[in-house]
Amino acid sequence: AVIRQRLGDKAVRVFNALSEEPNLTQAELESHVLIGGRDCKELLYRLLVDGFVHCAELSRAADFMNPRPNTAYYLFHVNLEQTTRKLLLNMHTYQDRLLTRRLAEVATNRRLLDKRQRVKELLKNLDAQISAADSAGNSDASAELSEQRAQAAQLLTPPEREQLETLKRSRTALRAGELLLEENIFLYELFLEFASQHN
Repeated sequence: AVIRQRLGDKAVRVFNALSEEPNLTQAELESHVLIGGRDCKELLYRLLVDGFVHCAELSRAADFMNPRPNTAYYLFHVNLEQTTRKLLLNMHTYQDRLLTRRLAEVATNRRLLDKRQRVKELLKNLDAQISAADSAGNSDASAELSEQRAQAAQLLTPPEREQLETLKRSRTALRAGELLLEENIFLYELFLEFASQHN
């Protein structure tokens, strides 16, 4: 899924081909996955740079059939453990960034969040006083307290309410991203543990 998101379906075909049949040259890989030379070369390079594919160079000695002494074969292969470790490192980095972003948004809006908390506490106290006045049968006090409650509810202006709603959506999205990363980190660590036990 990571390769598909970053590089597309053709890159997934290349990766899967190398997973099934390791140590292929570029020409062998082109014929195996039926992708043109230029596209295959570009995908291999991008997979190599991102750490999904690895390359081994085999030098050929000069002989009668090969007069050029400095030619070499480049064999491409997939090392799932190494790739998983790289992805795991990236996920920890992303997780740190999400946490930092979420905390920065809270710090930036601290004054507004404190005001919302004070208004909530005020409304809660007024609700308790209204309830006590109603149970005591004091309708004048209850009406006065209800009016105070209506005024207190207006302490947060519409732009502040909108900003709080935006902040809530943003924090929810960031937290959902963190949870998804935690789930993926768990799966990748489980894979690495399983692979280390079977090597």
